[in-house]
Amino acid sequence: MKKNPLNIPDLTARALLLAAAGSVLIAGSSSYVALRIGALPWPTIFVAVLSMAILKPFGGTLREINVAHTGMSAGGLVAGGLAFTLPGVWMADPGSSLGVWTAVVAALVGASLGVVFTGLLRRHFVEELNLPFPMGVAAAQTLQAGDQGGGKASTLFASCGFAGLIAYLRDAAGVLPPLIGRGPLFS
Repeated sequence: MKKNPLNIPDLTARALLLAAAGSVLIAGSSSYVALRIGALPWPTIFVAVLSMAILKPFGGTLREINVAHTGMSAGGLVAGGLAFTLPGVWMADPGSSLGVWTAVVAALVGASLGVVFTGLLRRHFVEELNLPFPMGVAAAQTLQAGDQGGGKASTLFASCGFAGLIAYLRDAAGVLPPLIGRGPLFS
């Protein structure tokens, strides 16, 4: 892991811009996935790889990439709040006239409260109780593997490309069945 030898600030405008834009995109796509499958797969590893792929070619430090990745991950939290709360409002009152801007304000207030309470509780849970955070550890190891370059980074990006190819063949091209054990090859 690089130690930021040139005292380059980690909280840069490009990291914040990427975090904000990525958070909106991740919130939208994660909300769709959550409503579609009834669960919310956490996008932490995906946004770690995505933020590294975007910032690394422009000389982004590991810590700057971590800032962007953390901000983008917040979009997944917002998605959980939206995807599992708003349908409940409409189920409780089908005639509800909850507007888009009301939902946006509720999401922003919820995200802001999440940041404040996370800041207040971090020391207790992370430093004092030393609780394991497997998703955070996995994201850190992913970023370190990409930062080290060589075989680890190429393996990481090759596996992402392979997964993308499989998803394309399954979802867009229709060549692969959505479930193994189904389709013309298994009848």
